[in-house]
Amino acid sequence: MDVDLLALPDTSGRVMWRIKRHASDPGEQRSELLQKRSPVDVIGERPGFHHTKTIYNSELFTEVLVARPLEVERRDALITIVLDRLGLYEPSQADLAIAERIGTAVEGFRNPVHGLRAWLAVFTRRRHIDHVLLLCLLYMRALAMANHYEALSFREAVLFAIQRFCMRPGFNGDVETLWRFIIARRVFTNRISLDHPDAALIAAEELVSMYFRRASTAAERKQFEWMRYMTACRSELDYQEHSSFITKRTPGIDAFLSERSVLEERAVRSWRAESLWRMRSSIRQGVTAATRFQEMHGHRENWRPGDY
Repeated sequence: MDVDLLALPDTSGRVMWRIKRHASDPGEQRSELLQKRSPVDVIGERPGFHHTKTIYNSELFTEVLVARPLEVERRDALITIVLDRLGLYEPSQADLAIAERIGTAVEGFRNPVHGLRAWLAVFTRRRHIDHVLLLCLLYMRALAMANHYEALSFREAVLFAIQRFCMRPGFNGDVETLWRFIIARRVFTNRISLDHPDAALIAAEELVSMYFRRASTAAERKQFEWMRYMTACRSELDYQEHSSFITKRTPGIDAFLSERSVLEERAVRSWRAESLWRMRSSIRQGVTAATRFQEMHGHRENWRPGDY
């Protein structure tokens, strides 16, 4: 779509370029460029992109992944709304009690067609923005109710659903990283801010190529800041898993702590060397034939009901 919106007839506007450069809202109407339409509207009218507006207007982005907490009542109401949109229903304890008391056999109450694991498989296989939204809401509810087993299942399913959603030609790699990062902050850890601490940015800066660190113009500086931010996002996601570990102080630990700064510097050099080796190895390997075929003009992935 970038080709269609880079240079519009009789204008000097570069819509998609400006959205990325200035972080502007793609849903904002632009009368001077798009005849009172937004880029989302224009893209949604193209064949194969009819779900664009549905994704953009999803409650996932308008209510869940926003800079304010989601109220418990609204969370539960959204679960009901999304289930209804998907043609699903979650019977309450009262529903089950009533059906049992009056002796009515309601199909799906006692022997549901799918168990939770089967539904998670469905939600992660089929591309649907409501699947990601529902999994986030269920995770938030399970965590609030201290149902840690279900919370872990929903958390893994959210990450798989995002990965599946982005596994198609045309998705920028930063989209998946940023999407996972925002969910990790505002859903998994219930933190509103998306800013990185200075220490994380300094560490990320060391991993950005020297070419980008030598920014001389304002545009190059913005590109460097974006790459540094995304590198910090990836680092935070890599270290998201945490298991509490406590051990007794020993002479060996005391010796390690006394030399920790020297050992850390040595480890950083080793990590940098490994990162550089992996980057060069990736460049040498190039792009696989399967990936090239998927990116060819006109290639369409097999579509199944429920997929995007």
